[in-house]
Amino acid sequence: MHDLAAEVAYLGGDFTQMEELIGIVLKQANTLLDKVKVYEVKIQAWIAQNQPVEAVKVVLNVVELLGIKFPNKPTTPHILLSFLETKAAYLGKPIESLYDISEMTSDPK
Repeated sequence: MHDLAAEVAYLGGDFTQMEELIGIVLKQANTLLDKVKVYEVKIQAWIAQNQPVEAVKVVLNVVELLGIKFPNKPTTPHILLSFLETKAAYLGKPIESLYDISEMTSDPK
C-alpha cells in the first residue's frame, strides 16, 4: 500500500510525502522486487522536477543492485566491450526469443 501511496503523492506533487513513503517501503521491503516500484516512482519524480541527473543516479543505483556496474567515466573500449558481450549473448537467437525470457521473480542474489 505504501508504494501506491508514494505514487499518489508523486502524482499530486507532494514530493516530501512521497520520499517519506518511499523510505517506509525501502525499510520494510524484503527483496529488490519489493523495492522496484518505489524506485520507479522516485525516477519519475526526479524527471518531473526537471532533475534528469538525479533520475539517472537512481537508475544506476538500481542497476547496481541487480549486479550490473557501470564505469563512472565509460570509454569507447567499455562501450564496445559491452556491445560485443550483448551481441554474443544473443548470437544465433531470433529477436522473437526475447518473448520467451521468463519474468524476474526474486532478487538476483
